[in-house]
Amino acid sequence: MKGFTIFKQPFVWLFMIIAILCSVFFSACLLPAFHDLPSQTDQIPVAIINQDSSKVGKTVANQLTGHLPFKHIHTGQSLTTSKRLLNNRQIGLIIRIPATFSKDVMAGKTAHIHYYINNANGLVQNNMNKALISNATNTIADSVTTSKAKGMFAKVLGPQIATAAQQKFATSPAAAHLAQNPQAMAAAKQQMAAKVKQNTIAVANKMSRSLAIGVMPITHTSNTLPSRTSYQMAPMTIQMGTYLGTLLMSVLLVALFMGKRFTFGKWSTFLATQCAGGIAALILPFASVTTLRLLISFSGIAYWQLLGFNMISTLTIFEFTYAIAIIFAGLPSMLLQIPLFILQVVTGGIIVPHLALNGFYSFIANATPMYAAMTGTQNILFGGGQTGDLVIALIWFALFSFVIAVVAAAIGFKSTTPSGPAKIFA
Repeated sequence: MKGFTIFKQPFVWLFMIIAILCSVFFSACLLPAFHDLPSQTDQIPVAIINQDSSKVGKTVANQLTGHLPFKHIHTGQSLTTSKRLLNNRQIGLIIRIPATFSKDVMAGKTAHIHYYINNANGLVQNNMNKALISNATNTIADSVTTSKAKGMFAKVLGPQIATAAQQKFATSPAAAHLAQNPQAMAAAKQQMAAKVKQNTIAVANKMSRSLAIGVMPITHTSNTLPSRTSYQMAPMTIQMGTYLGTLLMSVLLVALFMGKRFTFGKWSTFLATQCAGGIAALILPFASVTTLRLLISFSGIAYWQLLGFNMISTLTIFEFTYAIAIIFAGLPSMLLQIPLFILQVVTGGIIVPHLALNGFYSFIANATPMYAAMTGTQNILFGGGQTGDLVIALIWFALFSFVIAVVAAAIGFKSTTPSGPAKIFA
């Protein structure tokens, strides 16, 4: 029964606490990110581009801006700028009213609205795009049947109908006869004005009904994603595996540093553990990226690009988790490392759109490396912009984390004999 003396070791209780907290962290960290969905999707910016300078086009654009369920609607951007922002995932949808919109409406033809979407996006975003397009199209159809829209059509059509009626009246034999009787001429003009007004209202109502039925969406997609969900999840799975494996390695290397520094010296052991992490960052991507290519199809060029990118992201993850581990004495850091890992799963942008995250989760996405790692992987596999910026962000993450680790090692670990956690690896 002497074996039960292990319960006197604090690490036994720490391991139990870690197991218990893991079960709590997964629900406590993941589920709140989904509480505000789908309502939180109204935070995703949308661009409305009106290329129709007529009153009809402007009115439809204004109606669309006022009725779409989005809080951030951009109306002053060019199509080129909007496409760039869409490719960079800075907006979620582009709605374009073409220059011929009002002409098609006036001619009774089918009016078209153009939508632009980026398919290389998060799971929620891609599932939401169809609903967004349907909602916007219905909003346009509803907006042109309102009394305000009918009044606008009447205002545009009224002068045209009046001019045509006046020309027809002026060339009629009755006009010459009535010209000799001013009182009769005035009555005829008054009657003609009433008829013009009646015809204008009838035509405006007919146009409004016709437009409501005839608005047809045309969808333009960029960065097409394969239909299988496995492709959509690939950037997340490869980075999750990389992060978790590197996290465990970092914690164990710090624990090794804490024990072996008494034998080999603090800075010598620190440098050795850093080199071990660097070597792993070069080797690990060969295994992870090759495995990914065996499971899903992508080009040889993408393979080598992904390999290089993952070497950078793995090194960054190592430095990030190593810095946390050395600050919190190795194994105890798991109490912080695990919830951070779980939070980054949902803030990586593959499930929930980055633009739909609330303030706390958005901060986590920007303050940790997983978002840049997942998004860069997604860009290489399926397309997207700002990959270079993501690489630079990862490099800065790595450098900053390394400096933090050096400072933590310099300030702490001044004891000359192993104690506590250091005894395990001494």
